[in-house]
Amino acid sequence: MGGAQNAAALLALSVFAHCEASGSSDCPCISSGADWGVPGDLIIEVGGTTHNYGRTYGMSTCQAHDLNLAPFCNVANPPGWCSDSWCYVDPNLCSSGLPPTQSSYFNDLFYSYSTCGTQNTFEAWFRTSSPTHLLPELATVVSSYVQNAVISLEENEAELRSKSAACSYDSTCPCCSCGEKPGWGTVPLTFQQTLSLPLANGQMPPVDACLANVVGTTFQRVAASEASSRRVGYQYFGSGEGTYMGWPGVSDCSTSYDPRFRDWYAGAAAGPKDVVIVIDVSGSMNSYSRMQLAREAAIKVVDTFTTADYATVIKFSSTATKYSAQLLNMDRANREAMKQWMGSSLNAGGGTNFIDAFEKVSEVFQASASATSNCNRVVLFLSDGEPNSWSPSDYVATTAKLASAKLLTYAFGSGAPTSILKQLACDNQGIVYTVSDGATDLGDVMSSYYKLLSLEGDPCHARWIDYDDIYTGTTLTGVCMAAFRKDSTAAASSCAGGTASHGSGSPGSADYYRIAKLIGVACVDMSLIASDADLRANPGWAAFEARMRSEQTLCARRNLTEGQLEHLRRDVSVSAMCGTAGSIPSSLITEPTYQATGTQRTCSSSLSGEPNEDGEGFEPPIGIIIPFLIAGVVVKASCDARRRKQREAESRSRQRQAAETIPPQAQATVVNQTIVNNMTHTTNVTQAGIPMQPGMAMPMQPGMAMPMAVAQPAAPGMAMPMAVAQPAAMDPNLPVAVAQPMGLSA
Repeated sequence: MGGAQNAAALLALSVFAHCEASGSSDCPCISSGADWGVPGDLIIEVGGTTHNYGRTYGMSTCQAHDLNLAPFCNVANPPGWCSDSWCYVDPNLCSSGLPPTQSSYFNDLFYSYSTCGTQNTFEAWFRTSSPTHLLPELATVVSSYVQNAVISLEENEAELRSKSAACSYDSTCPCCSCGEKPGWGTVPLTFQQTLSLPLANGQMPPVDACLANVVGTTFQRVAASEASSRRVGYQYFGSGEGTYMGWPGVSDCSTSYDPRFRDWYAGAAAGPKDVVIVIDVSGSMNSYSRMQLAREAAIKVVDTFTTADYATVIKFSSTATKYSAQLLNMDRANREAMKQWMGSSLNAGGGTNFIDAFEKVSEVFQASASATSNCNRVVLFLSDGEPNSWSPSDYVATTAKLASAKLLTYAFGSGAPTSILKQLACDNQGIVYTVSDGATDLGDVMSSYYKLLSLEGDPCHARWIDYDDIYTGTTLTGVCMAAFRKDSTAAASSCAGGTASHGSGSPGSADYYRIAKLIGVACVDMSLIASDADLRANPGWAAFEARMRSEQTLCARRNLTEGQLEHLRRDVSVSAMCGTAGSIPSSLITEPTYQATGTQRTCSSSLSGEPNEDGEGFEPPIGIIIPFLIAGVVVKASCDARRRKQREAESRSRQRQAAETIPPQAQATVVNQTIVNNMTHTTNVTQAGIPMQPGMAMPMQPGMAMPMAVAQPAAPGMAMPMAVAQPAAMDPNLPVAVAQPMGLSA
């Protein structure tokens, strides 16, 4: 045979080889990392600890490569992805619109779950003739994804405090492989990577660079086995430092976005709340642009509200005026109307009447017996000048008017009555903040009120949020959860009771002062798994929606000790402390020193979409290749049929496995929801200790005033010039799922 005949024969023979090799025939597993920048053992570093997975990890065959591997799959109740099959693949051969996912640790390696038969949970559970699952169980699946991300973040952040680590991250600016995707608006995005948006100064905190690998691996695993390019949905994480990370990765070079002041972040951190914003509009507020800054700050506070919250605004000068007679539910319409009113009505002029301002607060609370979150209450009180009238007895009268609401006060400018505002805060379980003239961060300071409220609820609660995607206008629903610093590397995570001892003991003991500090908030959109239309068409929709609303409004309240309040005040400034709880142990107020370094990854040629050079210039005569192609088609059809049967068997196995891993209590709760529609104990199914369900893959941001997502062109270069059968539930345009140890990217 000549060269052309040999090539044609090899083409046909490759079909036979692919039939025996693991992975789908158009996206086979690679056998070695040597040609992909990893000639030796696959070694990764997570939280400062290295893990050597050898040379065969992810190579050659579809199997559960992570099963029983440290650090996340050798524990009791490991995440479901530990038992999922996957392998590394050549992205240039996976040309049926299935872009494989890029490894977060080995920049030139790409992995895929779908080539090994992984199936979307909704499709596996409900696209059958006899479904064996109930729709509310899908809420458990999504909550489990978020919970596993939170646990992984907490574990890795704790390790980074004690070990050195050199980490790399993929940035939104530039996005190396972004492009427009049909149905996703005009923003360039990529399905192959989770991208990080650095801080406004362009810097990436080293600890966030390391956590980006944890977030990226987790999000990409979920997306690879659950998402579809036909469904708009995001996964996103906002760090306590202000970094944003999201999947799909979106091309974004903005310098103004801060996830910490979005509704999804504050909602997950603080839970449902009643908030009254009180703004001084006396004549002195005209000085130093104070009125403009106060107006912008109040609007920024409103942007942190969710539909689980109730709020109103009061302005005061010589007299006080209420925006509304009672608290209003902070749905989208009420938030926008309130912001418009503040933009036009907060104008300076007149005196400074504290007494009437607090009287109006009292009137609002009294009128809001049925208009309330039935959870924590806080008043945000800003003033720049001495009150017209004030006596010692007014402190006691004010406390009575607040009716147990916490009071955060803001002494704004050089003439602010700091001593009065501090005493008011100390008397009412609050904190005084001093903001100087010329400061541009008043909005950030006031919008951080949620840090106090975050300590008043139990952690590890799923919080649901509705928002409109800024890119497509699609209304999306996500579930979010806050992650907190562990007390130590050996301590339990927040979902395993790690914060239970906080606030216990007596003055002088460390726990009396101990507080949980936010690492950040992680979210997953429900549409990653199923469209809103599909969910609403399911017979279990009423029970599913009832569960979401129950978890959204759940109030798990804790009472803070005076020691914990003093700790929070100390975090603001020493001058904000009230001196009411003795000395805080120095070990509790020392911020961690991370030994991490972070660098931005350069663009990888593997993401450029360039064709494989091996086949360039090969144009055999059509008469020679047709017989081989016919043989290839026949063999391929046989291979695909065999694989479909294998995938169906694996899917049934995963369904059985998932059902077995749902705790009996959770199963009972779901049944109760469906039959009785009684939601009293709904949230029990998402509490700590619920294992992730096997067979399920494990949210840019919804409140990011814009979730960042980006689509990528499929990698050119087909192994064979013919279509390949995909699992029905998997989207050919989606990143071929990839498997990696959680917290690390394969």
